[in-house]
Formats: sequence, structure tokens, C-alpha cells
Amino acid sequence: MIPRPVISQISKTVQVVVNDIISGFRSKRYETEPEITGAFVERLHIFLNELGPIEGIKIEAYAFRQKIEKKIGADLGLLLNVKLQNYRISKAVLMQAKRCLCRRPYILGGDGIRGKEERLRFVNQCHRMLAITSSAFVIIYTDNYDCGFPVYPASEIVALDLDTVSCETLSELRISRLSTHKLFEMLLRCHVGDPKIAEKYWGTEGLKSFAEAYRVRDTLLLRCSEIEI
Repeated sequence: MIPRPVISQISKTVQVVVNDIISGFRSKRYETEPEITGAFVERLHIFLNELGPIEGIKIEAYAFRQKIEKKIGADLGLLLNVKLQNYRISKAVLMQAKRCLCRRPYILGGDGIRGKEERLRFVNQCHRMLAITSSAFVIIYTDNYDCGFPVYPASEIVALDLDTVSCETLSELRISRLSTHKLFEMLLRCHVGDPKIAEKYWGTEGLKSFAEAYRVRDTLLLRCSEIEI
């Protein structure tokens, strides 16, 4: 298992990156969902690689973005490779990403969900992920430091029988709502993440193959391994 101090430091780093990206969103350095997602993955790559070895565990992060002409399967993917003594696993999470402009009437803005047709498109995106894995989520990019980037299970989103999906309606899912850093904690603790879709994808070559296989636009590989003496 991954030591608690490793999980704690990774979680804190994710929190720092989320606040950094929110700052860029507020200042309009990043405006569209692809811009925010790309910056988020790239900053995670940079910040996580700055973590030194913790309790003999080396932490490495790699970012990969691909240009996809056809329909994407997910906006964001997290691939975790763990190689420790007597413990080896590769698992993954898929996510759709949406922006929230936090303006009345709290509709997810820009590329968000503003009616029955848009909601159906959003739900279909979730269904496509769920057809691949139950470890599928929706991440909401807000420009509010208090809100952060909340994450909801895709299975909960498809269950909402509403014409409009808004921050107000999503707040009804507060029991299943996760912060982004909590999702990383749960991934590292093996509470979420699907090994079936990731078992053959290892290292940077595996990262590229994983993204191509599941049509993920932006993917982060997080690798934890013991330092060789």
C-alpha cells in the first residue's frame, strides 16, 4: 500500500494546483474547458514532479495531450502506476469536464448545460464513459476558491431527471460530491479507479496508448515506485 505521508503530500499538491488554475480562470488566462483542462494537467505534471522522495517512494508525473478528430471518450484521464514491494497495480479514472461561471441562475456557463438538448448531450457523454468503466466522473471548473473543482460520479449525473443541470441542482448531490484532492486520495487508497481498463498500460508509452485506446484528450500519469538502492 502507498504510505500515508505520500498520499497526504500528493493531496496537498493537488489543492495548490487547483487554486493556481482557479486564479488563471478568474484572470481569463484560461477561458475554455480545453484550455483549463490542459493547464490543469500540465501544472499537475510540474508540481507533482517537484515532490522529492517521501518515505523511500519516488513520485513521477507525466502529461499527455492528443488531438482527436472524432468524438472523444473523455476530457480528462488519470492513470496511476504503482510499483512497490509486494504491491503492483495500474488503474485509471475517466472524467468529463465542464465550466461553471458561478452566475445566476447558477447554470453551468459557456460550454455548460442549458436545456434538454444540451443535457442529453451531457448525459450521453457520461453514458459513453460508463460504458467503459464505472470509475467515471464529472469535474466542474469553478472560478470560486471556496467551491474549488468539485467532482461527481457520472452515474449520479445520468440519474438527474431534469431539463437543466445547474450548480443548484448539482448541490443536491452533495453526499456523493468530492473535492479534486479527495478524488486523488481515494485513487491512491484504492477506493476508486479501475484496474481492468488500465492493467496493461505502464509508463509513458502506456500513457499514450491508454489515451489513444479510450480517446482521452488530456491524461495525467502518476507513478509511485520504490527508490532503487
